[in-house]
Amino acid sequence: MLKQIKITALTVFVTDIPVRLMRRHGSGDVAGSVKNAILKLETDAGITGWGDAAPWAVFTGTIEANVAALNVYLRPLLLGADPFRIEALMLAADHAVVGHPASFWAAAAATTYPCPSPSPIRTSTATWRW
Repeated sequence: MLKQIKITALTVFVTDIPVRLMRRHGSGDVAGSVKNAILKLETDAGITGWGDAAPWAVFTGTIEANVAALNVYLRPLLLGADPFRIEALMLAADHAVVGHPASFWAAAAATTYPCPSPSPIRTSTATWRW
């Protein structure tokens, strides 16, 4: 019988990514730098998954709101969960943050792309570890 893999840790890194050329969008210009939340999920099998929960103030609010939602609402759903039950995790995330379907994609990004050898992130300005 195969042992069920479980998510054992979630770390959220807040990054400040430089924007070299201003971008014009219908909801506003993007220049200077953008804040992003990078998620790192670890399992008891040694698998690490990376994803992002990029906020865009017009749609999802601030980086602080994204980090709070990840830690308060999504962390309890993910810790101890099977990382391969992606559809169930995404549905639970969608229900956890009422009115914010973007939470659905935060869980998806964090659980969909496990990789054994992630690239280092050099733009990290802060890390929240709860």
